[in-house]
Amino acid sequence: MLSVLIIDDSPERADILRTALEASGYRVAAALESPLALLKAVDSVQPDIIIIDTESPARDVLEHVVIVTRDQPRPIVMFSSDNAPESIREAVRAGVSAYVVDGLEGARVKSIVDVAVARFEEYQRVITELAEANLKLSERKLVDRAKGI
Repeated sequence: MLSVLIIDDSPERADILRTALEASGYRVAAALESPLALLKAVDSVQPDIIIIDTESPARDVLEHVVIVTRDQPRPIVMFSSDNAPESIREAVRAGVSAYVVDGLEGARVKSIVDVAVARFEEYQRVITELAEANLKLSERKLVDRAKGI
């Protein structure tokens, strides 16, 4: 059973998310009202998935997402009312796996989370392959230099 960290400043929306996630077989490890507690919560709760529900992704929230993605990568789903293309691009660049505009419906939560997890796993696979290819290229360059000497 995958654990989920919910971050939502609205207790009503958090309850909708909690109910939908638990009905879909996820375990809600914690629910926070402030996204600024994200880093501490990830360290202490160690969730498998993070769900952030916000009116608009603030710069502080995105900075925390960048840090989590860099240090402890995991799928992140963001529900937002902000449909501005630049906001969406910034969220995805920060590490959000799924950015959903005005789509917080209990029936859709499971499929949205499943897609975010699949996208995250595929992205991690590509990152791993890239690192392996770079390592092989680096090793090949060393071998070629050694042959030249």
